[in-house]
Amino acid sequence: MEGLNRLKTSKPDLIILDLIMPNMDGFAMYKMLKDPEQAEYADIPILLLTSLREESSRRRFELETGMEMAVDDYVEKPISPQIMLERVEKLLQKAAQAEILISD
Repeated sequence: MEGLNRLKTSKPDLIILDLIMPNMDGFAMYKMLKDPEQAEYADIPILLLTSLREESSRRRFELETGMEMAVDDYVEKPISPQIMLERVEKLLQKAAQAEILISD
């Protein structure tokens, strides 16, 4: 819920989203962020960080929502801080390149 409130006041360069969270799970937040009516969030890369296996979490999401979980990257815990930083850097570079292509 805190993350959603922060999105109202600032737009992050990247969202790291855990699927297992209190109050609203990551599946619900992901669905909300990818809702066509929330277009202002469409260009923000999403990295899923979770203890759930990718195959099972994607399947659960698709069964519950009827939509594909098209995240930019998916990381299963545990993960070393160095690898996490590398994945974040890669996503930010990819987003920056996409932004350059759009503005050209």
